[in-house]
Amino acid sequence: MSPRSLHTLVCGLSLVLAACSRPQSAPRAEPVRTYLVIDNQSFVDHRIYVMNGSARMRVGFAPGKQQTKMKLPTSVVTGSHMLVFVAEPIGGDRPARSEEIYVSEGDEVRLMIPPF
Repeated sequence: MSPRSLHTLVCGLSLVLAACSRPQSAPRAEPVRTYLVIDNQSFVDHRIYVMNGSARMRVGFAPGKQQTKMKLPTSVVTGSHMLVFVAEPIGGDRPARSEEIYVSEGDEVRLMIPPF
């Protein structure tokens, strides 16, 4: 194979490889997170739920005498919604409900469970 044909072959392969490569895409934007912070001042642990209309979804667990930060599911907070939060004591029978709270994507909602 002559040096000229080898050079032509290398140039041709370079062009083919350049044509096949994908341009680098922009980094994906991080989804906007919405958080719920529970300040549980009670000694009792609580299960935390969010209600969107009549749908109830478990969000997490708030141990007694601790502050807990949990992510709200994006399915619940797409756009802006009026949400109700429910704190159900473990071993108890009287769940506490918040009033309706207007929540938008990126918000940090803070709720306190008072000592019993």
